[in-house]
Amino acid sequence: MLLYNVKAIFDYSKRRYTCHILSGALGELRIYNAQGDTLVVRKGQRVGTLERTNGKNEEIDVTKPHFYNLIKTAIQCLEAEERNQIIKEKDQLIAEQRQLSHSKNEQIRNLRQQIAILQKTISQFSTEQQEQLATLQASLLAKEAEIERRETEIQSLQSQIKKSSLSYDANKVGKKIEALIGSNVWQSISESSRTNLILANMNYRITKKRDVFSDYTEAGTRLGLVVETEVVAPFFEALYNFLVQSANKQERTFEIGGLQLRGQQSHTIGQLPRLIAKQWKRFIPAEFDKPEWDFKDRDALLFEYQPRDQISEFDRQVIRKFIQQWEHPAATWLAQGEQAASILDQLGHLRNRAAHLTPLYEWHFMEFWSLVLDSWGLLSGIYGCKEQKAKESAQSHQLTLQGHQLIEGRSRCRKLNSQSASIF
Repeated sequence: MLLYNVKAIFDYSKRRYTCHILSGALGELRIYNAQGDTLVVRKGQRVGTLERTNGKNEEIDVTKPHFYNLIKTAIQCLEAEERNQIIKEKDQLIAEQRQLSHSKNEQIRNLRQQIAILQKTISQFSTEQQEQLATLQASLLAKEAEIERRETEIQSLQSQIKKSSLSYDANKVGKKIEALIGSNVWQSISESSRTNLILANMNYRITKKRDVFSDYTEAGTRLGLVVETEVVAPFFEALYNFLVQSANKQERTFEIGGLQLRGQQSHTIGQLPRLIAKQWKRFIPAEFDKPEWDFKDRDALLFEYQPRDQISEFDRQVIRKFIQQWEHPAATWLAQGEQAASILDQLGHLRNRAAHLTPLYEWHFMEFWSLVLDSWGLLSGIYGCKEQKAKESAQSHQLTLQGHQLIEGRSRCRKLNSQSASIF
């Protein structure tokens, strides 16, 4: 949560602006340009007011790229200014505490010297003088206790500087995600993917607590990295190696499905769907750009998409052959064709939105989270069927021994668990 009355000066698009957030329940962000015009944005509202110096105010759609990026830059600058202010205040307090502790140390040394001198001649003291010595000793103990308390405060302040006020326990978040998707899936994904899932969840919750104009780009980007790590990178690397081994000559560049494949080359999520299916379900552009979505009917968000430039049947057979021999958990899932292509295409659009200068709204992130982590989503589709397949194999063997006919059309893995992947 931003500190109220923190001000920041920043440059955007070769112009200088000043911004701050007014106190109060509205959480009002104000951005001023050099001409004195003011852009006012209130918490939770996507329509702001541009207050001009000539008195002609106008309503502004703050989700448009120019205003959106201006607001995002202002918030980032305010957050940086807030952090700097907190650190400066705590550094100043620590310096004052240390100076006070140094002063008290000097007082303690003087008291100890006085006590040492007095103790040498204590037998010659009167009762009143001995009482004064006892008072000095009590004062010394009190000073030492005060020094210890001050040192404890300094250590506490130093610790607070290093920690974010909105920090979360990564281990606890990881355990919750593991409980959500299952230990088998959690242990199957890479360590970097586990880290990115944890950071996606933590970034989501931190962003949700902001007062003005929440954008879930950072959280969404983390989910995109999970998809690229678990599916995209291993698929294209293995496909390239397969083509190298299949080639009759020492070729190092291949074209398949209109894509140029080279060694050590990066690829995107959106390049994968057309290689495994002829058609799939894609987000309707007009619906996808909406700031809000009620999720009552997800099918209303999608349409059946068929690319005009279909890959050749020869290339499709090569890819099919590659997937059949690919020893990777994703191979079985990708072989589903249209279902896997639909999930990948939708993930690709969400990843692209997070990568460009457009806001990733909360519903976008929730959709992103579900496509990756739901029981019917990407990770469970790839890794979540291992245990079920083992059970089905044992059951099939038992039925065969008993002479029963096997039942065809087993349930898909996505139907094993109807629980939705909540963000907890």
